[in-house]
Amino acid sequence: HTHTHTPQRKRRDETKTAARPVLRAVPFFGDLGVLVEIRPVLFPTAHMVVGTSCPLVEGLAHIPSGKELSFGGTDTPGNITVCDFWATWCPPCREALPHLAEVARAYLDRGVKVYGITSEKNSSALQSFVASQPNDVINFVIDADGEGQENLMMPANARGIPHAFIIDSKGIIRYSGHPMQPGFQTTLAQCVAEFEQGQLPILSGVSVQLHGLKKAAHLNGKVGSVVGPGKPGSGRYVVSYPTADGNGESSVALRPDNLWQLVSNVTVASVDGVPKEHQGATGNIVGYDEASDDGGGTLARVQLAKDNTTVLKLAPSQLVVPNNTVVTVTGLVKAAQHNGSVGTVQSYDADTGRYTVQLSASQQLRIKPGNCTY
Repeated sequence: HTHTHTPQRKRRDETKTAARPVLRAVPFFGDLGVLVEIRPVLFPTAHMVVGTSCPLVEGLAHIPSGKELSFGGTDTPGNITVCDFWATWCPPCREALPHLAEVARAYLDRGVKVYGITSEKNSSALQSFVASQPNDVINFVIDADGEGQENLMMPANARGIPHAFIIDSKGIIRYSGHPMQPGFQTTLAQCVAEFEQGQLPILSGVSVQLHGLKKAAHLNGKVGSVVGPGKPGSGRYVVSYPTADGNGESSVALRPDNLWQLVSNVTVASVDGVPKEHQGATGNIVGYDEASDDGGGTLARVQLAKDNTTVLKLAPSQLVVPNNTVVTVTGLVKAAQHNGSVGTVQSYDADTGRYTVQLSASQQLRIKPGNCTY
C-alpha cells in the first residue's frame, strides 16, 4: 500500500544508529548480479527473514516527481508489494527491468504494486535512464534516507543486486532473492491467489435484508443497502440502514452470511414443486422468510413482474439468479472445502442446471442453484 508524506515527516530515533548504508561496485560474481558492499549498521531488533513482517520503509523519493512514498509497516496491508533493488551501473539490474515490467503489467489490476529502488543520487543521467524505462508500471524511487537498505537489504544479508522482495497483502515478507529466479514468479503467483481468494466480490449499492444476528438481533429483518467492503481482510461488508426513528441512517459491518440480497430479475426455474404456470416467469426478490422450526429452509418472496399482486415463496433451488450475482457456496459434499466461499455467478447452463461461479481470478466452480445462497 502506498503512502505519501509531508516534508515535515518526523525523523527516526537518532540513537538507533548514525551509520548509513553505502553501496560500492566490486567485480561481478557471474551473470546474475553485482556484488555490493554495505557498511555495517547496528540493529536494535533481530534480523528479518522470510516469513516475518515487513517494517515501514519510508523516505523513498519518486522519480521524477520527487513525491515521498513508502510501503510496509503494520498499518499498511492491503496490497502485494514487489520491491527490486537496482542501480544504473549494474548491467544485470538493467537486464532484469524488462522482466520486472512484464510482471508488473501482468498483475496491474490484481493488487500488486512494484517499486524499483536505487541508492544513487538524483542526477540528470538517472532521470534520463528512468524516463526510458517502463515507469508507467514500475514506481522508480531513490532510497534517499537509506531505509530500504537498512530495513530490508542488510537484515536479509543481501550481498548483491538486483535483489527483490515480495511482501504479501498481510505485510509478510514472502520472498527475498534474485527477481529472475523461478521462485520469484511462483511466490508472487501464490500471493496473488491468496489475496484474491480473501477478497470479497463487489456488492456496493445492493439492497439486502439483515438476518442471523445474535448480539444485534434487533437488526434482524431490517432492509438496508451495501455501501462497500469493510476493512481489508475483515471479510465484511458495510451496510447502511434507516434508524429506528426514520430520520437518519446508521451503518454496520456484517459478514455475507448475515445478508440476504434482494435480487432483481430472477427467473422461476422449471423444476418440481413450482406450478407450471409460473415456470420461466421473472420477478424480484422483495424479502425472505426465516427457516421454519420443522426443518424447512429459507424461502425468498418473489414478486412476479407479470403480476405485481402475485408473490411466490421459493427456495434457491427453484430460482435462477442473473449473472454477476454474488453468492455464498453451501451444502457441497464432495467439494466441501468450498462451502462458505463467496463468488460471482458468471453463467447458468439450463441443460445441466448449474451455475458457473467465479471464486477467484484463477478458480471457478460449477454448482446447482440449491448449493448457494445470496
